[in-house]
Amino acid sequence: MTPDEVRRALLEEYARTARTHGYAVEATAIRTESIELRRLLAHVATRGRLSLEQLEAAVRTGDVERVDPTWLARLARVAALQNFSPSDRPFATAALRLAVPRLPREPRRFHRLLVELLLADGRTAEARAVLGEHPWLTELFDGYYAVDVENPFGTHGEVVRWAEGFSRPFVRAGLEPVAVHDGDGTPFDRLTAEPTALVDDGPLVTVMMTTFEPEREPLLAAVRSVLAQSWRRLEVLVVDDASPTAFSDLLDEVAALDDRVRVIRLTENGGTYRARNVALREARGELVTNQDDDDWSHPRRVERQVLPLLADPELPGTRAPALAADEDLRLSRPGYDPVAPHAATLLFRTELARRLGGYLEMRKAADNELHQRLEAFTGRQVLELDEPLAVYRIRSDSLSRGDFRAGWSHPARRAFRDAYAHWHTTSGRSRLVLDAGGASPVPVPERFRVRRSGPRHLDVVHVLDWRRAGVVERTALDQVRALVDAGMAVGVAQLENVLAPTAGAGRLRREVRALVNAGSLVHVLPDDDVVVDLVVVGEPALVQFVGAFAHRWDVRDVVVAAAEPPERPGVRRPRYVVDDVDANVESLLGSRPLWAPAAGGMRSVLEGLVGPGRLTAVDLPVVLDPGFAPTRRRGPRSTRAVVGSHTATDGAAWPISGREIRDLYPVDGSVDVRFFGDTETDTPLRRLGMRRTPPAWLLQGAGDLSLADFLHSVDFYVSWVDVDARSASARPVVEAVATGAVAVLPPHAREHVGDVAEYLEPEAVAPSIMALRSDPRRYRSRSDELREAVLVRHAPHHYVSAVQGLLRTDAGIPNRRSDG
Repeated sequence: MTPDEVRRALLEEYARTARTHGYAVEATAIRTESIELRRLLAHVATRGRLSLEQLEAAVRTGDVERVDPTWLARLARVAALQNFSPSDRPFATAALRLAVPRLPREPRRFHRLLVELLLADGRTAEARAVLGEHPWLTELFDGYYAVDVENPFGTHGEVVRWAEGFSRPFVRAGLEPVAVHDGDGTPFDRLTAEPTALVDDGPLVTVMMTTFEPEREPLLAAVRSVLAQSWRRLEVLVVDDASPTAFSDLLDEVAALDDRVRVIRLTENGGTYRARNVALREARGELVTNQDDDDWSHPRRVERQVLPLLADPELPGTRAPALAADEDLRLSRPGYDPVAPHAATLLFRTELARRLGGYLEMRKAADNELHQRLEAFTGRQVLELDEPLAVYRIRSDSLSRGDFRAGWSHPARRAFRDAYAHWHTTSGRSRLVLDAGGASPVPVPERFRVRRSGPRHLDVVHVLDWRRAGVVERTALDQVRALVDAGMAVGVAQLENVLAPTAGAGRLRREVRALVNAGSLVHVLPDDDVVVDLVVVGEPALVQFVGAFAHRWDVRDVVVAAAEPPERPGVRRPRYVVDDVDANVESLLGSRPLWAPAAGGMRSVLEGLVGPGRLTAVDLPVVLDPGFAPTRRRGPRSTRAVVGSHTATDGAAWPISGREIRDLYPVDGSVDVRFFGDTETDTPLRRLGMRRTPPAWLLQGAGDLSLADFLHSVDFYVSWVDVDARSASARPVVEAVATGAVAVLPPHAREHVGDVAEYLEPEAVAPSIMALRSDPRRYRSRSDELREAVLVRHAPHHYVSAVQGLLRTDAGIPNRRSDG
């Protein structure tokens, strides 16, 4: 096929995948910031009739009669929440206006988004009309869409009616209504509520508030909202994080508000969480909580959060949701709920937090870490209250604002959350206590560090979707382990495979995360300041469609490791286009890549595709960590021969005929047959002429047992790779033989896999298995022989040597620049 034909086939193939995943496609596009996935969404929406540009033009003219409304709405949602250009939200609004009337009541997120976009654009009359067309929208979030339509600040809404709507969730929870008092300042800074009863008895509660170069009215409003609490036994610690002297008068004004206020002035700026630790050490209260210096707390907030802790002495803390509002108290934002949990409202026991060592000292993200560490240490969950007890301010210049958009968070946020979750779940209680003045027990992203260091040098960075545990990922993990053991400085970078969409971001594989947390590997983020000698892109298909990857890396060379061809003869499943991969890698990493064969037979395939001078002088071999199977096998596993293999969804990886399948994987019960992985067996059953899985076949997935345990359970690993698919990775065979299973492969696989298996025609498989199985001594000898061959051929040092060759410019990468 020509490149354009392959691209068309790719879109068709991925469209089939997209239709089965639905929501996951739009979630992945938003999370990865992939513009390219919009093309896929347009392809699905129009069944391939229109390109993205043509569909955008059709939306402008209203000619979408033949467009699937659900997929048009998905495209609109992606464009609206990505919001990369001035035309994105106008297109999204227009597309939703056309799609929503044709949608069923579910999914509601599209109806909601249309109202949110209209309100964000000031089109309140149109928003009111949509609410009238879909009355159920007015019931969501205590009717806050209708409240925003009536917002009087900057419009002509009616103040009393608006105030009743704004106060509805507070009143429903038995709290005093909220109002906006007269005076200067923004409506947010004039929020007020009057407690009808006060609580004078009970433990002292310390409210910590950190600030740096604060604005006068928001700071005063925030402090006053704390001083107005119904819980009277309070102290307010305002910790100034070394603001310039120009702010001294304002801090003096804050200190004079009430004798319960203490202002602590730091001489060196160290970030919010270092300042909070100062306050935690100074706190006199038995209980402690936080208040951001521009937020507002309802006067019952502290009282409502303290009472559950008094009732249950083992409860580690409480947290309350909050309304999110802008300066004019508008609550709706495209893609967000108006009410959400608010990290700053966490109220907890002072001595417990001190015992744990307080907050990790970093610029961002440490509040949720302490929350979850409290839970991990005590074995109890923080109590999440139902009623909103605060209003937090949404402003474009917020410290954390650049880390979040609806459906997206900065990779540093995800990496840090992944790191501390692993720490919490794999550590005993004593290891959850921070050492005073010691290093962080988890890697802190460079973006969040109090003090940033200079550029970091790394020998190699492996770019891959490290959440997955397929053949490519298992191979890459053993390769990076080999480099680490050889003393190299090695990083891993997560690049999500947008063609395997998931609803959530997921986490790095446990094994990868453990190496990163231990300091053996560096988790390199796109905006880290690093100098990298060699970037290895672990899979070409990973960069066929890509998301954003705006990086600060100084990259010397890039290699794409290819373990499979772009397309296979007779198989309608193209994987990538070489020219597209080249262009995308250059766009992502600033360097046109070279290509490295990473499986048997790939050198000859690539030579005809990538052009002269574009292949590395060395292949990247499959290696196996010796720890995968550390012990020899003593003999067959049971009284009957056990034959095992991976299942395959690709028809080319199964024998052509039913007779051959019966020869390899008997259905008569003469041997036990076990398959691991995807339990889809439509292809072999169709070729066998059977409707149900034979009783002699056992299908096992990763949820049933580990791959190593599966391989240990089989005597013979029988794999039939059709000649058209023979360049597939040898990894599954290598793993099987390393556990002591005797591998049985077709004769044509020998040139790619090597002398580590028995090579037999299908009709000879069963007799050979029976003969070897009947002689345990000969079986054990053959198992040991093949295992030793695998461990030698696929020893880690082979990969280290290959990479060292690539790092030596004259030996591994011809015609590359030699400057450092």
